[in-house]
Amino acid sequence: DASWDVNIPSGVTEVTDNFAIRYEWDNTRDTSWWDAWIEITDGTEWYTAPVLEPNATMLLNGWGNLYLTNEETGITTTATATLNGSPLTEIPAGGTPDAFGGHYVVTVYRVASTLVMEVVLTRPNGDVLVATRTTTGFPTTDMTIHVGGNASWIDNITKATGTMSLKTDLGLDLGEKDNSTGYTDTTPLWADGTISKGQTVVLTGTATSGGAGVWSAPLPYIWTGDSPSLNFRPDNWINYCDEGNDQGATGSVKAMNFSIAKVWKGFTPEAVNGANWVDSLVNQYKSGEFECTFIYDWSDADMISIQISFVWENATFNQEYQITALDENTPLLDTYSLGLGTDGAYFHVDSMEIR
Repeated sequence: DASWDVNIPSGVTEVTDNFAIRYEWDNTRDTSWWDAWIEITDGTEWYTAPVLEPNATMLLNGWGNLYLTNEETGITTTATATLNGSPLTEIPAGGTPDAFGGHYVVTVYRVASTLVMEVVLTRPNGDVLVATRTTTGFPTTDMTIHVGGNASWIDNITKATGTMSLKTDLGLDLGEKDNSTGYTDTTPLWADGTISKGQTVVLTGTATSGGAGVWSAPLPYIWTGDSPSLNFRPDNWINYCDEGNDQGATGSVKAMNFSIAKVWKGFTPEAVNGANWVDSLVNQYKSGEFECTFIYDWSDADMISIQISFVWENATFNQEYQITALDENTPLLDTYSLGLGTDGAYFHVDSMEIR
């Protein structure tokens, strides 16, 4: 019996953060129809749609709501389809003999608020139909996903799960190449980044420094609201923490509910630290260009780790700051803004990766 009333969800999986899941199955018993749906829920809202939909936009023909554009929520979807590599303008209508029979590989992944579903149908005659829908503005909450719909017609269902990362080429030039740009203070040169709980954001590139001081370097920022200020020097110092010049091994920002621990790591190999690591770092600045990486790691829901890494041919310098909730009864927010500035330095940012 393949009626909707006896449908049992298959491959039920809880997904979080930047997830990826792949379902495979065979349709040999009802080859004139697509039958299966992908159904996603956060426990309150449901987002559902057939894996293939016979209409000119490859989106919806009045069933489900996964791909509906919603002006109020900002959700929008685009779609493409190909047959043996050639673009399609429509998919065969339901009831078309053998149009939907064959082996299905359905990959669904979310990176930040972008959800993608790719359906690859290999028909018995060898034709390959591919439909891809990309939805932006999709919720980032924890969800449950499964194969549903009229799935009692499909056989040999399998699944595989994993995580996704999104790498974006930025090509940013921050600061003057002669290192004449002064301290960027409350106006970072790039302020378009965000991080959500569970994510890791990696910014990489190359930098130079005038070496005027141990602080003369690119600077990572994090903030909430409209006023970016909190940033981190490579020399175990926090700009705009509440303690100001009286900061010790920790700092705090009460307005952001931040308690910030400093984790000084210094040079590798350790011998490069010398008798005075501050002088050693300044001398490394003066030696020339270095690889610069900032990592914002929020894989631990209770802590944001900000890691600074400068790499020269002969040495690597590392520094870390660990942000936790200042008030233990008030958790960190779900999202923060990220930015980059400089202080007497130049930073060419190659890319940003969100994991």
